[in-house]
Amino acid sequence: MHRPHLRPGCDYRRAVRPPVTLDLFAEVAQQALEADDPLAAASRLTAWAEDPHPDDEVSTRELLSTAGTLQGAGGDVDGGVALLHRAIATDGPAETDPRGGLYGLLLRAGRQEEADRLAQELRRERPTPAEALGDVALSLWEHGRLEDAHRWYTLAASRVLRDTETDPGSPGVDALPGLLADRAELRAELDLPADELDELGGQLDLEDHDHEDLDDVGGLDPRT
Repeated sequence: MHRPHLRPGCDYRRAVRPPVTLDLFAEVAQQALEADDPLAAASRLTAWAEDPHPDDEVSTRELLSTAGTLQGAGGDVDGGVALLHRAIATDGPAETDPRGGLYGLLLRAGRQEEADRLAQELRRERPTPAEALGDVALSLWEHGRLEDAHRWYTLAASRVLRDTETDPGSPGVDALPGLLADRAELRAELDLPADELDELGGQLDLEDHDHEDLDDVGGLDPRT
């Protein structure tokens, strides 16, 4: 009788699960939105993360990160925090930085000191973790702390611009258009006049911006 291929050390009675493809991963995330059942999707992603397949197209880190975000969205904030901590401790690529999502869940859980420590770690990190800094700003905005959110958006954008002075291909540059767009929207809500960063944001195409546009805008004060 033919038996399914097994990894070394596996119980022969337990077949290896099929690999997680990008399409399957996207389908589970979409179903969570359509069915309004993020906890079920989080459970499925966590199960995959705990039983990795060598041909998975999605890293264990990405599975845990998305599962943590969905767990929090489903109301289990502490469970989401735990999953995101696991994602941070797991090596591998991820489309999103799990630390940004963790900051938001820590705020929701009232764990302000932990959130502050994480934010300061992100602030000190080089190269700039632009996406995570933007997530910090967005979470503050969602919690009604508009001035704090504005400072973090400005910090993130200014740091990315400084990084591009020495490395035009800095990892954070792809996040810059979104950071500037969100910052401009927030500034409008705060009734603040346009500044240099707003002008730069207006020049950048949100889908295909030219890195050369960044050459003359470095050195801005992140306290702006």
